[in-house]
Amino acid sequence: MVLDSGDTAWMLVAGSLVLLMIPALGLFESGLLRKKNATSIFMQIFFGLALLSVMWFVFGFSLSFGPSTMGLGGNLDWVFLKGVPSDAPLEQYAPTIPGVLFVKFQLMFAAITPLLLTGTIAERMKFSSFIIFISAWSMLIYYPLVHWVWGGGWLAEFGVVDFAGGIVIHTSVGMAALAAAIVLGKRSNYGPAIMIPHSIPLAVLGSSLLWLGWFGFNAGSAFAASGGVDGLLFGNPDQLWIQAVGIAVAAAMGFGGTWVILQIIKHLIGIRVSPEVEDVGLDISEHAESAYSDEEEFMLEMDEYTEDLKDKDEILRRKK
Repeated sequence: MVLDSGDTAWMLVAGSLVLLMIPALGLFESGLLRKKNATSIFMQIFFGLALLSVMWFVFGFSLSFGPSTMGLGGNLDWVFLKGVPSDAPLEQYAPTIPGVLFVKFQLMFAAITPLLLTGTIAERMKFSSFIIFISAWSMLIYYPLVHWVWGGGWLAEFGVVDFAGGIVIHTSVGMAALAAAIVLGKRSNYGPAIMIPHSIPLAVLGSSLLWLGWFGFNAGSAFAASGGVDGLLFGNPDQLWIQAVGIAVAAAMGFGGTWVILQIIKHLIGIRVSPEVEDVGLDISEHAESAYSDEEEFMLEMDEYTEDLKDKDEILRRKK
């Protein structure tokens, strides 16, 4: 099929809008946290974006949308995007836009989906464990689900359809967030004192940009949906239970898979920072940065300032 310039232009815009949602997620979440952990969320968001983008380019797209192996996963024919056209479409997925543009749009989904879990692990998960977690979660949960539903896998053959990720993304992440919250446990000293957002303007700005990006997320998915079928209200009641099977599989994968991954990481290297680190905040203890300068620092005498630094260093030395 001939490429359509209008469709191509819109998908460029739609993909950019979804990309906007990723830093917007950081703004939204950091505004809702205490200021001593604001930087840690941005570190997770932007490091995760870089890591997940490389994974998608190297093997993620091929495992998700490559030629199917018994309906369970894509093969490795398209690793490093080998064979994915830049001047022709992948007709089975998006027949009017270049193949690499389809890859780019799906990359935005592959990046933001695991990063949605940053909200449930905020203020208490080790950064090293976070890196391992999102990598494993993408490979073992997200990529298989994408292939099963959008990539022509066994759920697609069964008749399950999903427009804009209601099953593949939102069901799996929602159940994964529940599992992660259970495994990690509540924050230290949880209660009203730590539930006060440190910056409502940041949270509002982030949520507004997320709202804007959603137009690209949903409208752009017209080229990424697995098709449309008549449902219960249009004379096809069987589709209702078919969709229920897809939802149940995604929920089980999201909850069960996340539980297993976190338990393995927990027993290997641990997943939660020490109480001392949690008290100091992840910004300083994990990243040696602070989102905001402390004006009182500049009012201290040099002896007072160095003594304060020694106290902080001592706390960090005990964090293990």
